[in-house]
Amino acid sequence: MKIGVTGSDHICDRIQKTLEKRMPDLEVVYRRSNDYRYGLEAAAQFQKGKVSGIIFTGPTNYHYALKRLEPNVPWTFLPHNQASILKALAESAVRYSCVPDVISIDMYEEQLVQETLEEIGISNGRVLVAHGSSPDQGDFQDALTDFHRYNYFHNGAKICFTNMEKTYEALSAEGIPCIRISVSEDVILEQVYHLQFLENTAQKNRGQSASVQIYFDYSFDQETDLSLREWEKIHYQNEMRELIYSAAHRMGAAAFSEGASIFYIMSSRPVLMREFIQNGEYQKILFHGQQTPHNRLWIGIGYGDTPMEAKSRAAMALNHSIADRSGANYIAEDEHQFTEIKINDPTDHTAYLLHRLHISSSTYEKLKEILQSHDQVITSAQLAADMGITERSANRLILRLEQENCVTTIGKISGGRGRPARIMKITL
Repeated sequence: MKIGVTGSDHICDRIQKTLEKRMPDLEVVYRRSNDYRYGLEAAAQFQKGKVSGIIFTGPTNYHYALKRLEPNVPWTFLPHNQASILKALAESAVRYSCVPDVISIDMYEEQLVQETLEEIGISNGRVLVAHGSSPDQGDFQDALTDFHRYNYFHNGAKICFTNMEKTYEALSAEGIPCIRISVSEDVILEQVYHLQFLENTAQKNRGQSASVQIYFDYSFDQETDLSLREWEKIHYQNEMRELIYSAAHRMGAAAFSEGASIFYIMSSRPVLMREFIQNGEYQKILFHGQQTPHNRLWIGIGYGDTPMEAKSRAAMALNHSIADRSGANYIAEDEHQFTEIKINDPTDHTAYLLHRLHISSSTYEKLKEILQSHDQVITSAQLAADMGITERSANRLILRLEQENCVTTIGKISGGRGRPARIMKITL
């Protein structure tokens, strides 16, 4: 597994020390900067470099990047916890010999700091939080420094807590008591374990996530009867919305919208191939979207290891469909490969199943014939006997079919001793 870490030198050093000691085999790439805005550039470079996940050293660079770049791998940041606050309080007592009953802090969780103060017996402490500052401001770091400076000279703050390196350096240079909030080893490991869990899940479902992005519009060919045209547009949008949600419901998929004219359907690759492309949902939406010259509709499909990656690729495929201007719609397997969606052409689906099931085309055809002869309903023993293989081999094949969502258990049959045999409906 390969992860990317971006943030200040101070926190990156802490992460590197922890991971080299506790997880020496983990591949980690660091992109360091004391400017939180660099997190956006670092995340874009990490995603191009095919990391499995990204850790931001704090919420500021994380949220700044998230507003400007769509993740195609899991992102996380190191949250603050009570151990971090306790460490900062202890450090302030040792370094500055003060009772930290009034604290000026960045945009941390005020309640967390207040509860920690109460834990150490400071029940009447005050916490001054920079609620008005936003990382989107061009002068954010200067405003944050001014906030702490004002609290120290005018609001009775005994100590300033920050994890913004430039703020820490500026306040320290002026002699204002300031502590950099660090992160505990447990928090670092917890976030790495979280990314590992997501990576392991993705490995089991490699290429299995699928997303459809649909963009529809209604064009006015003239400027007469605008009120009537607007009513027709709203009527068309409502019809499309109902059609898309109904299709998602029949597929057992999730659907959501972005604005009035962009919709996503999120599913698995096997279900999308079988239900959306092969069984007619794509045709229904396409037909409705092209009923009149006023209607315009484009569709993009994306496949990926995670829902985020699939959604990102669906957006790329949609943009490719719009730019093509030929009326064709596209599938994106990755960031560079676009394939035209073909209606009722089972070739892609069959090739995909052959690869996932680890069988030859002749074995696949034989399997289809056997299932058709049983009306798709069969037991593992029947499948083994008809295919001329052992029941153990049949069960391995059934397991792979289950991973492709091709198997539904519809009952059980008892044959005496041992566990009852499953009666399965297998649909290719």
